[in-house]
Amino acid sequence: MRPLSLTFQAFGSYPGLHTVDFEALGKRGLFLVTGPTGTGKTTVFDAMVFALYGGLPGGRSKDGEARSHHADPHIETFVELDFEVGGACYRVRRTPTQDRPKKRGGGFTSETGSATLVKLVGTTTEAVATSTKTANEACERLVGLDSAQFQRVVLLPQGKFTDFLLATNESRKELLSELFGGDLYDRATKWLQSENKRLDALVRNSDVEVKHHRDNAISALQRALELWQVLELADEPSDHDLLASLEALGLERDLSQANVDAARERAEEAGARATAAENEATVFDQAQGHRRVLADCEGSRDVIEQSRTMVDASVLARPVVDAQDKAGGALAALAEAASALSGLESQIAESFGAMGRPVPAFDATSVSREVAELAGSIVDDDRLLKAVADQDVVAAAASATVTALVGKIEGADRDLAAARAAAGAVSAEVEGLRALAGTEAAAGAAFGAATTRLAQRTELDTARAELRVARATEATAKAAYEDTLAAFVATQAPRLAATLCEGDPCPVCGSAVHPAKAEFGAQRAVDHHEVDAARAEWSRHANEASRLDEKAKGLSAALGADAEGPIEPLQAAVDAARESVEQAGAAAARLRQVEADLVAANDRVDTADLAHRHLTESLAGAKATDESAAAEATRLRGHIAHLDLAELEVRRTQVAVLQGVADSLESAFLDHTGKRQSASDAQAALEAALSASGFGSVADAEAVLLP
Repeated sequence: MRPLSLTFQAFGSYPGLHTVDFEALGKRGLFLVTGPTGTGKTTVFDAMVFALYGGLPGGRSKDGEARSHHADPHIETFVELDFEVGGACYRVRRTPTQDRPKKRGGGFTSETGSATLVKLVGTTTEAVATSTKTANEACERLVGLDSAQFQRVVLLPQGKFTDFLLATNESRKELLSELFGGDLYDRATKWLQSENKRLDALVRNSDVEVKHHRDNAISALQRALELWQVLELADEPSDHDLLASLEALGLERDLSQANVDAARERAEEAGARATAAENEATVFDQAQGHRRVLADCEGSRDVIEQSRTMVDASVLARPVVDAQDKAGGALAALAEAASALSGLESQIAESFGAMGRPVPAFDATSVSREVAELAGSIVDDDRLLKAVADQDVVAAAASATVTALVGKIEGADRDLAAARAAAGAVSAEVEGLRALAGTEAAAGAAFGAATTRLAQRTELDTARAELRVARATEATAKAAYEDTLAAFVATQAPRLAATLCEGDPCPVCGSAVHPAKAEFGAQRAVDHHEVDAARAEWSRHANEASRLDEKAKGLSAALGADAEGPIEPLQAAVDAARESVEQAGAAAARLRQVEADLVAANDRVDTADLAHRHLTESLAGAKATDESAAAEATRLRGHIAHLDLAELEVRRTQVAVLQGVADSLESAFLDHTGKRQSASDAQAALEAALSASGFGSVADAEAVLLP
């Protein structure tokens, strides 16, 4: 956040309006806000904190404490800060809760604090927040710090720098992380810690695997040792000896490997011969088994022959039975198709009978042609009925228009009369307001004079009170100076004694011997710097008292008799003058409004009169349209007098049914024809199969069929 400009009025120790241009100061590089204690340096930064967060630093958070005690009661207290964040400029304006004089009568009224935040876009503004709560939240979000963090880091007010230095590590870490984006390094640290744990796990797993391989190697060496011991190796070696022995066994291993290879070749050759012998033995075993099976079959020859005869008969019967199944299925399908065709024929006869019309020939062409003619007649009747219904709607709308226009003309009559009456009333009010508005200039001058005398009297009372305080402070400073001077004189001898050294002459008596030096005892050493400071403090308060005395005398001379009397008459004069100004101003403002109202009222009269004429003309046209629409509706009704709506509805229902029947009739005829041919073909195939099988009937074939 970079402050650009700060404007405040009646805030803290500043009773007037002041602006600090930070942008202009920033162009000069580093700048210092300095001055004696009490000159209002801290107030500038208090105003900045109040604008952003709505409270004062250092625990002085009461809203009302922001207002200057030296400001005129009529002056509003506010703070306005322009600042930049991320390349965008914003303006926050805030007022505290403050007591303001009532506009009418005496006393004060309390105004609630407010806050607004806008974004500066060129010469325009965009609203960001319009309430105290939303403005606080938006400022914290934009600045990135809450009020406490802003005061600890950005302002570091007097006596608070130590608080930041003595804060806990966790508090400083959290604050500095927010200021400098430390969350990135937190994430990097967490990732590194995670990677470290993962790699540690990999190392541990690798160590386990290495140990496993080492244990396996030792086991292998142990097995080699056992072999070695078989070869009469003397003592059992250590792990190191085993490794050395393993290397020594290399040549023996190579020699043994050659022997193993030769033995493997001989074993493979012997294996091949053994496999051949096993195969020959297997053939012999299989032949023995076949002989046993053949012997069993010879014993069952009659049963086998009988079974073969039954199987042969079943093989001959199978085509006959299959052809019989197909023929039965084809006949069932034909019966189903015939039933469907019969159902459609019945539906056609029923629908035509319901309409009282003759049934057409039962074929797809005749039925479709008759249904199409019926559907066309229904469409013609429906079109005529729709024309009558549409014309009825037109006629009803025309009649409704006439009725509505009659009502509107009656309303227009009332509107015209009311507009003329309102215009007359406004014209009379204009005349009265012009007389009252003419007194505005004189009332304003009287109010200015009364306000000036009241302000002078208020300033005089304030100066007198401050003078009393200043004189008391001057007396206190004088007494403090006298006490400091007396202490300085009283401690002069001990101070001089503190500078004496043995052998050096005393600047007062000249003696080089100092047997009894003066001592401070219970007294505190006072030097001339403290005396000068006390004298300067006394002089400053004396000058302030003189300044206030001159100011009070000047105001008394300007006020004359009003300087000593009560202040209430002056306040009453201001209130009376203000009320006169307000009345005259209100009359002038009201006059401008009423004059505009008079113009508008006259315009409304003209508009109402014009609307009345237009409605009258529209009514004549609407009546003609109404008569024409009613005549056309009567003519069309004559064309539908012969229609029986109940009979038409029956025809519509039955034609809808017949249209569905006609759509499926042709496919039903084709399906029936196809299935009849399939049944004929299946019957011919059955007869051919029965003839080829040699069976006398299908029943004979079914009797010998095996599963």
